[in-house]
Amino acid sequence: MVCHHCGRLRPCTAADSDQPICLACTPRATAVCARCGQDRPPTARWPEGPVCEGPVCAPCYVAALRLRGPCAGCGLQRRLVVPPGPGATTCADCAGLPVTHACADCGIEDKMFEKGRCDRCSLRRRTLELLSASTGQLPAELATVAEAIIATPTPKSALNWIRTGAATTVLVDLAADQLTLSHQALDDHPRPRAAD
Repeated sequence: MVCHHCGRLRPCTAADSDQPICLACTPRATAVCARCGQDRPPTARWPEGPVCEGPVCAPCYVAALRLRGPCAGCGLQRRLVVPPGPGATTCADCAGLPVTHACADCGIEDKMFEKGRCDRCSLRRRTLELLSASTGQLPAELATVAEAIIATPTPKSALNWIRTGAATTVLVDLAADQLTLSHQALDDHPRPRAAD
């Protein structure tokens, strides 16, 4: 049906009514976040707050997964989880808890971007896949291009750029040897902004 809210043709609930609504437009239940006190849709339920399993909103969830510092127990730079909340001082290992949300490639404890990988390792995997034309063999002349992409200080922006940017076509053409890796070839490219 055509969603009553967004106007797109999608699978909808209440499809037999005059106001069908798709999943994306369906209002989500809210709860008071155990960390910030805001009334928001919960992303997780953690043993925090006045109840045993307190709701945690998306901003607080991400902040908790990214809370790092020197652990009071081992002194290593780790994700801090105990005591619960923003005042945490101890890593999971020192607290005797299982380590969760650790990247399968580099081991960093962070919010995972895809399939158990952090955003930096996801960027590395996607860049190498793109520049090797999915062969697994990165041409030597594209190694510095790959290194420059992977070294970005903002891996999420680079992931979006690779996924949706016009420059992706330029990179694919370079990987397929349909475009010479030279300043002249890039200056003469029909899409100058993408080539830049």
